[in-house]
Amino acid sequence: MSDDYTFEKRLADARIVYEGTHGLSTAELSKISGFAKAVVRRQSRAEDWTKSIRVGEQTPEAAAAQARLEEYQQEMAENAEHLADDSGLSKDAVDDTDAGEYDDVVTAPPMEIQTAAQTVLDKERLRETVLERHRKEWSAPRGLSAEALRLRDREPMKAFERAKLAKITAETLKLVQDGERQALGLDLVDQPKGIVAVVERT
Repeated sequence: MSDDYTFEKRLADARIVYEGTHGLSTAELSKISGFAKAVVRRQSRAEDWTKSIRVGEQTPEAAAAQARLEEYQQEMAENAEHLADDSGLSKDAVDDTDAGEYDDVVTAPPMEIQTAAQTVLDKERLRETVLERHRKEWSAPRGLSAEALRLRDREPMKAFERAKLAKITAETLKLVQDGERQALGLDLVDQPKGIVAVVERT
């Protein structure tokens, strides 16, 4: 499903869910869709998302769109778990996590809102593209690890070499991917503004 369920399709489904679900907030939609709160809020303002249901709970179209989004989220979570199991790394090292939480409400003229939303969407598309490629790159150490398991009884020395290569490949891949995400600013989170006091308790 993830191959043809593009960023644009998921964003369109998010709008269907929001407009067709009575009482659903953008914060709740962020959890359902997996999009950062900033993306949901700014896109809803830029495209003027409007509730199409006044009574009841949810339209059939919104229910179907929500099911697709939840299936995608489940698939991504399972992929992250498989990658963590195969590589020996923690789930956080291969998981697709949000770049940060944005709780400030942006108030600006329509054109400025549109520009801000487009900037966020461009970064989100870049992030999706990079992370999708990163997921595919993990097939290399995963394949080496699987081969080592197949050979461990018949050819233990060859299995050891494959396992060692899988470990080296995984560690190198993690360093390269971490560096790429940092260089592109995809791992940056908003820092608190103003003075921050740190209290150490003994």
